[in-house]
Amino acid sequence: MAKEFNKDIFMRNVYHLLQGRDIKVGDLERSVGVSVGYLAKLKKNADLRPGIDLVIKIAEKLEVSIDTLVGVDMDRLTATEAYMQRFLQKLKRDTEGHKLRWGRETKAELSNLKGDINGNVDHPFFSFEEFVVDTGNDYPSHEEGFVFVSDAFGAETAIHGDCYNLRMKNGAKLFLADVEKVCHYLNDFDAYAKEIWMHTGAGKQFLCSNKNMRYANFVNNLFTAVAEYCRHPQLPADYRSVIDAFMKDDLADDISALMPDEPPF
Repeated sequence: MAKEFNKDIFMRNVYHLLQGRDIKVGDLERSVGVSVGYLAKLKKNADLRPGIDLVIKIAEKLEVSIDTLVGVDMDRLTATEAYMQRFLQKLKRDTEGHKLRWGRETKAELSNLKGDINGNVDHPFFSFEEFVVDTGNDYPSHEEGFVFVSDAFGAETAIHGDCYNLRMKNGAKLFLADVEKVCHYLNDFDAYAKEIWMHTGAGKQFLCSNKNMRYANFVNNLFTAVAEYCRHPQLPADYRSVIDAFMKDDLADDISALMPDEPPF
């Protein structure tokens, strides 16, 4: 195990998840191939440490990421933090299972958005802003343009890499933004952020980012999964449904597909 591994957090998380899922310790032990009572011994013996294979098996059985199991103290999460972590985990699982239809927006596209004469732009997360950029000297630069106003850097935000969007229920849109501060020093890692926002009829709302250590692994892992998904060509949903039916040996026509949309009278 890596030096950063914290056995106390790992054990607290195991028992926390067992209680939340109403699973008995002995059942988990048998399912991962250790003797009954091993986890209790592991918890009490400071010198005893689990092997990586056991950690992986427990994470799989408890349906949680390894990063979460060993790095996030779940007992100390607020209700909102736990809720958001479950949301991010499901987004990642469903992305990897090709259940979602993500769209990709390149840095070039988002950095060159054009608006109308009234300062409106056809993107729910961008707006026309006037702002001051710190140039590192006595004369800051006054700028204006269509920008994404990030939680981390405000209007002094530039697009760093590919961003992604997902249409959700009732037209809501989720936006994964890879951004950087407009003016920053070379190798200043604090000048970069990955943020997740949502837009609904009520407006736009910042949800979380990798700037918050409680969410960092979840946000970074989600970005990785979505980027991998978008690297490959995707079949339209209508074609996938036909192929999925065939794979299940379902070759019969659906009655609804044979019926006209409207009656002839």
